[in-house]
Amino acid sequence: FLYYTTIQSIPSDLYEAATIDGAGFFRKLWHIGLPQISGLLILNAVRQIIGVFQILQEPMVLTGGGPNNASTSVGYQMYKYGFVEGRVGQALALGTITFVILIVATVFYFNINKKIEENQG
Repeated sequence: FLYYTTIQSIPSDLYEAATIDGAGFFRKLWHIGLPQISGLLILNAVRQIIGVFQILQEPMVLTGGGPNNASTSVGYQMYKYGFVEGRVGQALALGTITFVILIVATVFYFNINKKIEENQG
């Protein structure tokens, strides 16, 4: 729904000018559509990356890490280190690294979001 509304908010004047200049569908998409929705694409990518770090219960309940740890997430690995294997130091180290990565991603997300809102308003 977000992509649809973002595409609907692109001024039709841009597409009309591109049509007058002889641009086809793919050229309009590449030079008008993608630059107009690039901020939303970046924001959703960062949201997805942040969301991946929050996965704990699904691998634990469904596969227990899967064959050869194929479905082990970072959260589940921290849980295994700390509570199953008793390697609390490694769990703490992994948690600290995850925390730093998420702080950097969150600051990046808010900076990009602020720039997008300034350009729109």
